[in-house]
Amino acid sequence: MTRFVAIFVVCSLFCGLTVSQDFADGSHHHRKNRIANCRQNYVAETEEAVNLQINLELYASHVYMSMSYYFDRTDVELPGFAKFFKDASAEEREHAEKLMKYQNQRGGRVRMELVEKPARDEWGTGKDAMIEALALEKEVNSQLLKIEELATDNNDPHLADFITEHYLIEQVESIEELSRHIASLERVGPNLGEYMYDRKLLGKE
Repeated sequence: MTRFVAIFVVCSLFCGLTVSQDFADGSHHHRKNRIANCRQNYVAETEEAVNLQINLELYASHVYMSMSYYFDRTDVELPGFAKFFKDASAEEREHAEKLMKYQNQRGGRVRMELVEKPARDEWGTGKDAMIEALALEKEVNSQLLKIEELATDNNDPHLADFITEHYLIEQVESIEELSRHIASLERVGPNLGEYMYDRKLLGKE
């Protein structure tokens, strides 16, 4: 009798585990393939473009963080530039998070990809870094323009307006700001001029 009870308990536990695992697998499969109720007029092509932009914004954040801690080094010691690029890094991360939130709002799926490492660890002078930052901001802007164009082609005015209001206007301002920094740094020159400009960026001119 005791042996029969033991076999029954073991069989019950095994069957329960199998059912639970099947249920879990089925539930996961269901969640993976279901379409969000809020999804409307949001095509797969624009969903993928938004995910690519998320990755690019995170890459830009990595680049600016690398720049920030390069200028923070004791053998470089330009705290104004370090602060400037650290703020830029935080801003790019916020841009990525805003796009993630938007992806969920439209019923898309956020797909995190491997973020490419910055092309270098040494950034030269403050002017050199500003020139690299300007090129990066233009690249980000170009990709945003492609999303806006894609949204327009797919009759998605909500996405087009979102990109214009929250990104394109700010990109134009960032490109102008970096261009002015580069022109000013060319005027003041290296060494002492760069040091004084660093103080200005730090708010201690």
